[in-house]
Amino acid sequence: MGKVLLEKYELLERVGVGGMAEVYRARLLSAHGLSKVVAIKRILPYHCEDRNFVQMFLDEAKIALALNHACVGQIYELNEEDGVYFLAMEYIDGPNLSVVIKRLRKAGLRIPVDMVLYVMTQVCAALYAAHTQVDDEGHHMHIIHRDVSPHNVMVGRSGPVKLIDFGIAKAKDRLVQTAAGTVRGKLLYMSPEQAASRKLDHRTDLFSAGMLLLTLVNGQHIWRGLDEVEVLLSIRNWSVPRISELRPDLDEPTTADIQRVLERSMAFDQEERYPDAEAFRADLIKVVARINPVLSGIEVGEFVGRVMDGHLDNRTMDTVSLRTHRVASNL
Repeated sequence: MGKVLLEKYELLERVGVGGMAEVYRARLLSAHGLSKVVAIKRILPYHCEDRNFVQMFLDEAKIALALNHACVGQIYELNEEDGVYFLAMEYIDGPNLSVVIKRLRKAGLRIPVDMVLYVMTQVCAALYAAHTQVDDEGHHMHIIHRDVSPHNVMVGRSGPVKLIDFGIAKAKDRLVQTAAGTVRGKLLYMSPEQAASRKLDHRTDLFSAGMLLLTLVNGQHIWRGLDEVEVLLSIRNWSVPRISELRPDLDEPTTADIQRVLERSMAFDQEERYPDAEAFRADLIKVVARINPVLSGIEVGEFVGRVMDGHLDNRTMDTVSLRTHRVASNL
């Protein structure tokens, strides 16, 4: 039996660790022998004396506890034991997209485009929920995720897609605010205004979501292998690449649809982007409906399961791609 927190959370195994916290798969113990698998995110012990780190952790909890949406990883409880704060969270039985991308890239494969678009509709739904969240008094919270990237999108084996980790999110009433001129987040997915430390609004997340879409369609980040200076120069001189050049295997209608979505979500000028994540999502839904109207989250989860179990090869991928192409040809 693993360590037990507050006599109700049994830690089973550590499944991840970052610069700020560690994550465990755990069991919530209850009366009559009933239990539920949860995730425990616990601040690393050597950060517990750092008031800024602790407050950042509490800020994340405050933002995440306010959000209640099927596409956002849920927080059940914030608590503390022996001076160490932890979150009890929804356990998602599946990998983040970074893991999926890396495994497929090693095999020379990509996530099928219909599944990519479906995943992005769920990410956009999560972003819209966060961007429009209000507090208990009905005041807009002005939440901006600021770190929409493959590491922060989980895909469960049963199909759910969840946006997680609001650890660096910006909210109106957040106690710990980023100092002026400080850049936080993953550089590869930053909007031009975020990389330049300019004032942000929710549309920075739309750019990042567009970059995530581009990465998934391409099978790897377009700037993979560049150093930080080269990436910053690329962001400063940003223009959307031609999908027809990155994916010559796709049919022209699909290429054109994806190009249009990327041009609008990733416009250099914020004013030229989608007004909100719901408008972004609506365009994605139209493309999914044309390419594969019968696609479900269950299929996406099963695909991810095959990737994680090592049961995916070129023949399997070709079958998925051919199925998608046949559906599109019949519309």
